Amino acid sequence: MKRTALIISFLFWAMCVSAQTPIVAPDFREPTMVSTEYFGPNAFPVPDMTDGRVRPYIYAELAADYYKGRVADGNDHTWDGFIRLNFPLWSKRASLEIWGPVAEHWSYSGAVADYRRVGDARNSGKSWDSGDLYVCTNLQVLVGKPNTLKPDILLRAALKSAMGNTFEQARYYDCGGYFFDGTIAWSRMFQQSYVMEVRAGISGGFLCWQDGLARQNDAVQFGLFASIATWGFTFMADYSGYIGWENDGDRPRRLRLRLDGNAGRWRPFVQYTHGFKNYPFDGVRAGVGYCF
Repeated sequence: MKRTALIISFLFWAMCVSAQTPIVAPDFREPTMVSTEYFGPNAFPVPDMTDGRVRPYIYAELAADYYKGRVADGNDHTWDGFIRLNFPLWSKRASLEIWGPVAEHWSYSGAVADYRRVGDARNSGKSWDSGDLYVCTNLQVLVGKPNTLKPDILLRAALKSAMGNTFEQARYYDCGGYFFDGTIAWSRMFQQSYVMEVRAGISGGFLCWQDGLARQNDAVQFGLFASIATWGFTFMADYSGYIGWENDGDRPRRLRLRLDGNAGRWRPFVQYTHGFKNYPFDGVRAGVGYCF
C-alpha cells in the first residue's frame, strides 16, 4: 500500500508539471482575472486547514457539495461529488492525501457570465465537468504534549492538477498549481468530563498558480482554528485565506464550520462555508468518512 501511494503521488506530480505555458514575455500591466473572484468555487479555493496532526491510518471520505454564488443576479449554482483519501507512508508521521471534486454540475445566468467576462452569452446555462485533484504529502515534524506549551507541528506540500478543463466557462483555471503550509496547534485535554479536548492553532504558507499570460500568481496563506471534541462529536471552526500579489480578485477569505460525528469507524459530517472578499460563495457539504 505504501509503494502504491508513492507511485500515485509521482504520477499526479507529473500531470501537474506538464501544464503548458506560452513562451512569451509576460505583461505585468495586463490584468488576468484568473482568480477566485471570477471563476467557480472549485477553481483554486482556500485549502482546508488541518488540525496539526497526521492521520496514521487509511481514511476515505465521500461527500456532496452545494455552492451558491453571490455575484451579479446571484443565479450561480454548483453541485459536486467530493472525495478525500489518506494513506500512511513510511511512518506514522507521514501520509499521502488526495482530494478534490470528481464531478461537478453547474449553472449560471447571463448576468453572471457577463460579470466573469466569459465573452459569449451562449456559455451561460448549465453543464457537467470533472474537477481538479490535489495530491498532498503531510509530515508531522513535531508531536506535541497536551496541557503544555509543546505544540504539534504539521507541514504540507500539495500539487493541484490541471484536470479541470472548462476555462472558457470560467469554472477552472486549466493550469497547475501548488502550495506549501505549516500548522502549529496546542491541545488542552480533560479527564472524567464530557469534553475530551479543546484545541487551537494557526497556519501560514505559500500558494502559487499559473494565470495563463506566461506568468504566475504567488500568494501568502494564513489561517487560524479552534475545535472542541467530545465522546460523540468534534466541532471545528476555522478562518483562512490567501493574498495574491496581483490584487485582481485573488485575495479570498473563508469561514468554515464543521461537525464530525463519531460512530465507531464511521465519521458522518456536515460542513458550512461562507466566503469573504474575493470568494463570493456560500457552500454546504455533507458526507461520511471511514477509518480503515
